[in-house]
Amino acid sequence: MNSTIKKIIIILLRLVCRAILWRHKPIVVAITGSVGKTTTKDIVAHGLASVEHVGKADKSFNSDFGVPLSIIGAPNPWGSVMGWMSVIYQGIKTIIKSKYPKILILEVGTRFPGDIPRLAKWLKPHISLITHIPNVPVHIEFFESRQHIVDEKSMLAKYTRKGGTIILNRDSEHVYNIAKMTEHPVLSIGFSEDADIRATNVERIIMDDGQYGMKFDVIIHNQILPVIVPGFVANHQIYGVLYAMAVADVLGYDTNQVALSMINLKSTPGRLNPLFGIKNTLILDDSYNASPAAMEAAIETLSNLNIPGRKIAVLGDMLDLGKMTMDVHNQIGLILKDNTHYAFLVGPRMEYAYQSAIENKYPKTKIFHVEKPLDVLPLIEKILKTGDAILVKGSQGMRMERLVAELIEDKENAHHLLARQDFEWTKR
Repeated sequence: MNSTIKKIIIILLRLVCRAILWRHKPIVVAITGSVGKTTTKDIVAHGLASVEHVGKADKSFNSDFGVPLSIIGAPNPWGSVMGWMSVIYQGIKTIIKSKYPKILILEVGTRFPGDIPRLAKWLKPHISLITHIPNVPVHIEFFESRQHIVDEKSMLAKYTRKGGTIILNRDSEHVYNIAKMTEHPVLSIGFSEDADIRATNVERIIMDDGQYGMKFDVIIHNQILPVIVPGFVANHQIYGVLYAMAVADVLGYDTNQVALSMINLKSTPGRLNPLFGIKNTLILDDSYNASPAAMEAAIETLSNLNIPGRKIAVLGDMLDLGKMTMDVHNQIGLILKDNTHYAFLVGPRMEYAYQSAIENKYPKTKIFHVEKPLDVLPLIEKILKTGDAILVKGSQGMRMERLVAELIEDKENAHHLLARQDFEWTKR
């Protein structure tokens, strides 16, 4: 599509979606942040679905095109103009239909300055969640500084409707500073004792099916609610549960029911998802995307696993980091020696990590640099042993899920287990 057609389609989508919101008046819960948006959306929607009729997109729809797809409940027609006309027609039918979700859980993303206010102005969320903004946020290449990204994310709070609530991560300094920028009531979540809703007593456990999970307590209004979640392997995954309980609390729903519902949570593909691998190994599939903070957290998670075998990292380039590219990849290289037994680095930017790891005395026989994800396969197959754990992570553009598809045991269900398995993605 050319730019003129895109603009026309965006205008039509916006008009239809505003009419849907006016007609059905759902409670709009909007989520932004540099990391964790989709996982948070999925967990919040799962928790609230135990107490109310909830609508959300199955995919990571968070742009001028994606948010309307979420509101209409339509699949992505990609570059098909006729496909988008069909979406708009479906939206018109949605305006007049009798049933519609009581709560909408939406992602609001940004790649360029102005993306969030352009969406938030007409969405006017009732509740806005901001997840985490690390020191080196993803897409910083397109902003002058980290503070400019913080300002961009804060626009979601600014355009939250009167009487709405802002829910912030108390453990994320740059996020919690947004509390100073808003006149809306603020509710905080986190592990900090200063958080209004906090997690404590965290334990990693083995579930009945042999997979990893976590159990922890949530303290809310001086009440302690126990939570068990299958598929969790890292503390930072718990934030989604805290956000779900915070939204339920704001809306007056039963937070205990939300806590109990987490035992049935299904992992979001490509987001630190533990999968059974070939040769009786464990695959930590974190292939959906990567930022420096998220990659460091994933490596730390791998390092902290209690497993009988070795810890192996397969890491792809982190994109959209601009002038910070070399420094952050160098930093990744420096932390590999103390946290992994083998490392496979993929892409031109990971050359920086490879060189810094070698300079930090990482054994040359245990670290490899290749150009593409599938180049790793013949190398890793030679060294894999029963009980090993393999972390696979990289930016979306690196398509690291292609390697995960070859490493998992259950290849027949790869379409359901892995990220980016739609036809449009697989042919790219």
